[in-house]
Amino acid sequence: MKTLTISKIPAYGSFSKDVRILQERLIELGFDPKGADGIYGMNTQQAVISLQLKNKLQGSGVIGPKTLGLLKLVVSDISVITDSPLITKDIKNKKDRHLHPNMRQRLEAYLFANGNVPDFWTDKKLSSVCIAVQEALAELGVKENGRNNYGTDVGEVQGTTGGFTPGGNGDAWCLDFAQMKVAIIEDFYQKESPVPATANCVDCWKGSEKVAGLTTSVPTIGTLALAQYINNPTRGHAMECYELLGGGQMRTVEGNTSANDMTNGNNSGFNVRNQKLNNRDTLRTLGFVYVYPDNQVPA
Repeated sequence: MKTLTISKIPAYGSFSKDVRILQERLIELGFDPKGADGIYGMNTQQAVISLQLKNKLQGSGVIGPKTLGLLKLVVSDISVITDSPLITKDIKNKKDRHLHPNMRQRLEAYLFANGNVPDFWTDKKLSSVCIAVQEALAELGVKENGRNNYGTDVGEVQGTTGGFTPGGNGDAWCLDFAQMKVAIIEDFYQKESPVPATANCVDCWKGSEKVAGLTTSVPTIGTLALAQYINNPTRGHAMECYELLGGGQMRTVEGNTSANDMTNGNNSGFNVRNQKLNNRDTLRTLGFVYVYPDNQVPA
């Protein structure tokens, strides 16, 4: 079966040539959307769900990297935001930790303005790279919509280590938000990171600790800070350590944050805020995680 190129992943309710290509491919695979009219309606969504379920994927009806693979469809390497070639691409045969194509394009529009790659990327200055991605994540301004852990942006974040769900799935997304930093960096260098591809903060820390040089107990700018809830030790919170403020505080870039203890931000699910490093009533800091061991891009 020939691999076909589409300009953008079709979404429910859309009408385009890309939808018609999707419908024709579904028909070819034996999942009839009741015609190829270019409209992504209920019949097309059900055909996508049937394809997903038959291949043991979550039947969300939302097309992510794994579903694209089944359909043998690829998204054009031209950004619909900048009209320039994309700089990063998914590592071939990578098991998990995939950027939603919309998030990739939005991040790249900030990181690689006008298609220009800053020298610190090519010079493999990983600390500078991590800080740049943290700033790009902050620029995304991911917002929840309607209720906690839901929204179009949130759904595109939550699938970073799992399945993408339209409008969100209600799960906490702080670590998936941080995992986008790992994903775009490993996709740029085409070197898979050993950071565990999970949305559970405690599991991510435990797995990271097993990799020599991947973690540090010293607060470090550009790292992923992981914390554990004192009253529920199976759960935690993920924060990007963006700046050390002194006095036992750091400034963080975070997703999936509540409005209860914010220093600043818009109370919409995403914030840049100040966090205590120690002696917090609800969370204890586990440590800090690099993208690659010893904060070095592998040779």
